[in-house]
Amino acid sequence: MEPMYKNNTQIQKGHKNAKNWTYCEEDDCFICPNGRRVTFKKYQNKKNPSGYEQSFKIYECEDCTDCPLKAKCTKAKGTVKLLQ
Repeated sequence: MEPMYKNNTQIQKGHKNAKNWTYCEEDDCFICPNGRRVTFKKYQNKKNPSGYEQSFKIYECEDCTDCPLKAKCTKAKGTVKLLQ
């Protein structure tokens, strides 16, 4: 499966940007550069500084244990979490 964004102007380089990852619409999950599933967990609402409330989808990696790319994906001590 190819990344969901093909236009190079939309893609930021690096493993941290989920736009560079493969998205599986059928399972609503991403596949990280190391081949691990990052699955949908919940919706979360946040207000920005101007008071506008936005809804985000939270995705979490199934397991980042011993992943050689983790330091390039996140600074988090646990598993990778994405806001989409």
